[in-house]
Amino acid sequence: TDPRIARREFFAKWPEDRQGIAAVTLAKPKDGAASFTSVFAPSQDHMSWGAVDAYRPLAGRVAAAWAVKRRADGALDLAARRPVETASESSVREWRTTARGGFGHTDFSEVTVKGSAKGLAADETLVVVTVADYLSIDVFSPRLIPFCRDLLVKYRATGADGGMRDEWGFIAEHKPDWRHYFYSPHFAAAYKKASGRDMLADLPLMAYGPKGDAARTAAIGAYTGLTLSRNAEIERAFYDADKEVFGADVYVCKHATWTTELGPAEAYHNGLDWWQATRDWAQGDELTPIYALNGMAKKFGGPVWLNEGYTQTAEHNVFRVWTYALCGGRQVYHGMFGAAAYDRMPWEERRVRTSTDLLAEGNVTAQARVRLPGLITRAQVDSPVAFVFGHESFVDWTDSAFCDCGRAQIAALMEKGWWVDAFPASEFALGTFSVDCDGWLRVGQQRYAALAIWKLRPGERAELAKVTKGRNVRTRIFDGGDTAEICMYLEAQKAVRQPIVKANTAAGPFYPEPDGLLRLIDGTAVRIRADWNHPKGLPIDETIESN
Repeated sequence: TDPRIARREFFAKWPEDRQGIAAVTLAKPKDGAASFTSVFAPSQDHMSWGAVDAYRPLAGRVAAAWAVKRRADGALDLAARRPVETASESSVREWRTTARGGFGHTDFSEVTVKGSAKGLAADETLVVVTVADYLSIDVFSPRLIPFCRDLLVKYRATGADGGMRDEWGFIAEHKPDWRHYFYSPHFAAAYKKASGRDMLADLPLMAYGPKGDAARTAAIGAYTGLTLSRNAEIERAFYDADKEVFGADVYVCKHATWTTELGPAEAYHNGLDWWQATRDWAQGDELTPIYALNGMAKKFGGPVWLNEGYTQTAEHNVFRVWTYALCGGRQVYHGMFGAAAYDRMPWEERRVRTSTDLLAEGNVTAQARVRLPGLITRAQVDSPVAFVFGHESFVDWTDSAFCDCGRAQIAALMEKGWWVDAFPASEFALGTFSVDCDGWLRVGQQRYAALAIWKLRPGERAELAKVTKGRNVRTRIFDGGDTAEICMYLEAQKAVRQPIVKANTAAGPFYPEPDGLLRLIDGTAVRIRADWNHPKGLPIDETIESN
């Protein structure tokens, strides 16, 4: 039920609401003239594979151009720029390939905008903003959310049980170029409303403004803030529409995570909206870190989190079944992927065998056994530490804390058995955190012995202060990365200790081995014991202290 699959229907009604990408280009003059070239490439994701069209540029243009001098420190003096006229032309190169899976074709295109400007002084630099319109729906289109709801209504008429969506966001880019920005008239209007400034004029400031400049930081904050808030708004509207169209008890599923790490691709694609993209249970994909999954689980309230994953063998898959169970989660099966034995099979056989071979005896037994705790309790994993990292600095590519969620500090805690629920600092303003009547800081049913804050900006600190204002808070707040101090405090408080997390395991990075005792919020103790060679699990014969 994803609108990316229904692009043709959308553009038949609103052809002007296409997603644009703006590029900022610099050119040095020679004899008073400067030439520039911008190339806009196509993109694809799992919602365009096999489709007739990739997310491809259709046409390009020059949106604005200025002559700019440099300051004494070498930075562009963008505050004193002057507009210049350009002569330009746009060309399109098109090609076609066989669609992924071998059925039909997919059309691609590349747009090149070339041009020049005259009348520049020798000490000036030409700064040009070019824009290409893509065959992709404008994320800021006011028609998008109603269109998505109408899609759900149409699927409901077919007898479908509900709608799902995953990895929503701007056009995918695994290695973002921070001189390229998403742009549309609707986005520009939202930017003007949020900042009072002109978006096209601010793009060069975002790309090449002086390091540490307050105006540059503010412009980036407005851009990234809107990237987050709009994508989160679309995700929440999808959740609400699903419940409205299919009924309040419909299970809304699939993960908002685009990549497996908290990194630049996620900041570029959706603003790191994982915790705001409401689902009934927290969900991740492949190697989503367990500290993020457990944080989302506390917010969304499901008894466990779910993580999808690929594997080449049934044995590898079942190993993750046990590991995830020991982390407070469950494995969602994908068909096996990448094994040479399956690649050699005819397509009709492969598409069946890569799924049915996962129903091996060990897999079925493991899945049945990890379901048993759900018959006893709906409680979640007990984590003594909430770790909150600065969201604004995380998505700011000019900040030294860019894409820094405190992973090293989190690892130092979890390798000692002190488990962490991670959150971005944007959650403070959303009411995710509260202080209960006993003075504990909590999210959902989880109350925390310690709160670690990491590289928060002043506005984020102010939002935390609002949460704790006037309250006698028993949760100890640690500012910075002194994990040794946190560990000593947790030890003295006799906080709940969980299995040791290791940097590398057979299930992937940052997991415990599937042999340990997991404590849940209500005091339940869950004993897991398995290894690589025993997919059904291993016998348990011991005494367990459960309080």
